[in-house]
Amino acid sequence: WGTCDAIFVQCPSTPETRHLLNREAFEAMQKQPLIINCARGEVIDTDALVWALETGKIAGAGLDLLEDEDAVVKHDHPLKGFDNVVLTPHSAWFSSVAIPNLQRRAAEEMARILSGERPTSLVNPEVLK
Repeated sequence: WGTCDAIFVQCPSTPETRHLLNREAFEAMQKQPLIINCARGEVIDTDALVWALETGKIAGAGLDLLEDEDAVVKHDHPLKGFDNVVLTPHSAWFSSVAIPNLQRRAAEEMARILSGERPTSLVNPEVLK
């Protein structure tokens, strides 16, 4: 983790990957990476992620999933208070037709974000104000 500029989480949720990104992992990060999670919410320890954002250990996060999937709609969720966090709805699904479309859309959204444009599937638009 120490030399990463960005960390893209793309692994399944298993007992071995649960909280793979935890406080210990965030503490080891030296370059304030951007965290992108399009895998499973359980892979990132939410409390540790909030700590990493509060302390500046990471530059920000783009999350399509959270540990608590219902938390996205809660107005008081701690991740909604950061202007360097983008939350999108858990919009991934599986089919032979959907996979190429999903990959294209994810790449287009990331290109928009990285070029400073507004993402089209933004769950927490207040972060852009």
